[in-house]
Amino acid sequence: MNEDLFSNINPAELALLFDFIPEVQFWIKDKNSVFLWVNKTLLENYALSDVNEIIGKTDFDFSPFYLAEQFVSDDKEVLSGKIVVNRIELVSSVDKSINWCVSNKRLVTTSEGEIIGTFGITRKLNNLQNPEIPIARLNEIVKYIHENIHLPISISKMAELMNCSISTLERTFRKLLHASPMDFNRKIKMQYACKALINSDASIFDIAFSLGYADQSHFIREFKLYLKNTPLQYRKQYFQQQNILG
Repeated sequence: MNEDLFSNINPAELALLFDFIPEVQFWIKDKNSVFLWVNKTLLENYALSDVNEIIGKTDFDFSPFYLAEQFVSDDKEVLSGKIVVNRIELVSSVDKSINWCVSNKRLVTTSEGEIIGTFGITRKLNNLQNPEIPIARLNEIVKYIHENIHLPISISKMAELMNCSISTLERTFRKLLHASPMDFNRKIKMQYACKALINSDASIFDIAFSLGYADQSHFIREFKLYLKNTPLQYRKQYFQQQNILG
């Protein structure tokens, strides 16, 4: 690579070119996973009209918890020196749809080598582009989890939907979604739990029951594992923050 050539090119001009590449989302984040810049396609994905509506915010402001958590985890890995190449992952849109995308993520440094943050691109993936990836069957599992969020979901049922053995299911989930099937299921349940805690006055017992938990204590343990707070602490902190912002 001709480093002298790139040292004489204005990086801002290069970034603006991503506004003209259809279906490709582009972003730059700082070391805390806070957005510093995004292209028009990413703005449109979240129905935003101005880049200032996203600068200063994180994936948790726009994506479901179980997806945002993975994006931030990727950022930390990239900051530690790892390069994400052609990662198959789920990306949400403003209409609540979840799409399979292929993503690439790298480190952003200054010419002196100082780490600034991360940047990446992602685009929608279809079965024709990668027929070896069982996207359609994985979609069935994700859809089934959402439609049956009020029920306990077994790994054997997931394997049945995937039309494969449990061991193959485990390998596929860990390779493509970086989580076990049951862990992925629990992450989705936690997203529903967070919404219920801030958008309703339902009791912890009722929320636990609505998500298929046999008892409240089991739900509280899992919630604290993922959110680092109990459900009541999460609800209280959310409304305290809203009062401060308001």
